[in-house]
Amino acid sequence: MKLAEGIQELLHLPNIETLGTEVEPIYISVPAKDLEVFVEWMNLDNWIPHSFTQEQLLDLFQVGLLFISLPATNWVLEELEKLQLAPARMLGIALKFGIRRWLEPAVNELFKRHAYLYTIEEREDMGYKAVIILSNAQLRLLQERVNRSHVPPPISYGAPECPYFGPHHDESRCAQVWIAMWLLEVGSKLSHPLHPMPFGEAVGYIQGIPFEGVTPQCRDMGLDRLDDSFGDIDSTIRSSVVTKLTALLPMSAYSA
Repeated sequence: MKLAEGIQELLHLPNIETLGTEVEPIYISVPAKDLEVFVEWMNLDNWIPHSFTQEQLLDLFQVGLLFISLPATNWVLEELEKLQLAPARMLGIALKFGIRRWLEPAVNELFKRHAYLYTIEEREDMGYKAVIILSNAQLRLLQERVNRSHVPPPISYGAPECPYFGPHHDESRCAQVWIAMWLLEVGSKLSHPLHPMPFGEAVGYIQGIPFEGVTPQCRDMGLDRLDDSFGDIDSTIRSSVVTKLTALLPMSAYSA
C-alpha cells in the first residue's frame, strides 16, 4: 500500500514503503467465510493515485496545518496550483490560510477587470475586506487616469528656441496644439472605458507621438516633465493592494 506523497507524513507508520506487500502484509480481522465472498472482487493491482477535488485538498491542507506537517501542506498547495484556481477563489483561499505567494498573481488577474464586473460568487470567494481594498485601489487608479488624461505636463513659457517663448506662451498655437494632441492621442487611451492603456506602456507610446505643430524643444520639455513615477502608477497601486492584503493574512508557514 502506498500513500499520497506528503500525506504519508501525517501517518507515522513503520516501513511504509513495504507495508501491504509480501514483506509486510496487512492482516485483516475478517472471518474466512466472509472474506471468501469478496476475494473475487478484490483488485490487487498496483495502487493508482487518487485525484482529489478542490474541497478535499482544502480539507487535507487543514489537517496538514493541524499536524504541522510541511510535506503534507506543500504537496496540497502544489496540487491546488495544478487546478488553476480562479483568481477570486485563489485570493479567498490565500487570505483564509495565509498563503502569501498567491496574493500577487491573484491581484494582477483581478485588476484586469473593473471591480463592478466582479460576480456575486467572486465577491463571496474573496471576502468583504478584499473586495473593498480592490475597489478603492481601482477607484484611485481611475482618478489618476482622469487627472493625467486631462492635464498634460506643463511647458509654461516654452523652450527658448520656441518662437512663442515668453509669458504668453500658454496662449500660443504651440501650447494649444500640445494640449489638443495630448487629449486626443494620450488622454483618450489612458481613460478608455473598456481597455485603458497601462501607464507602463503609455510612456513609450507618448515618446513616439510626433506632436506636429509643437516646437520640438517644447515637446522635449513636456516629455522631460513627465513624473518619474508616471510609468509606475499601475504597479505602485497594485503593490499597495498586495501590502494591505498581506496585513490580513493569518500567521502560517506560508505568510512570510
